[in-house]
Amino acid sequence: YNVERSNSEDRTVEISNSEDRTVEISNSEDRTVEISNSEDRTVEISNSEDRTVEISNSEDRTVEISNSENRTVERSNSEDRTVERSNSEDRTVERSNSEDRTVEISNSEERTVEISNSEDRTVKRSNSEDRTVEISNSEDRTVSFLAS
Repeated sequence: YNVERSNSEDRTVEISNSEDRTVEISNSEDRTVEISNSEDRTVEISNSEDRTVEISNSEDRTVEISNSENRTVERSNSEDRTVERSNSEDRTVERSNSEDRTVEISNSEERTVEISNSEDRTVKRSNSEDRTVEISNSEDRTVSFLAS
């Protein structure tokens, strides 16, 4: 048998990806923030207090004990108390918070993004194959029968 196979193959694959991208981002922003907090507060606290406390404890006691004994016990507790408390207080609290704020925020930004993807690919595949298969089967047989 003679079997001959020939597989000669040449492949060329070309991939071209040429890409140019330009991305421009412009963010121009001017902000002016004005905060005005003008505050005038007047707090007046007046605590005028006059107190008069009078405590009168007038006590006269007469105790007589008769046991063949005459005792006279007199207790006199005359007490006049005058307590005067005066709390005259005038408070004036003034708070002034005048505040002017100007906040300026400027964000001027220009961005240029360039993306370039240039790609050239060449793929070559070569499969050259030569096969020779030789099969030789040569057989000689001799069979002898001897009968006596």
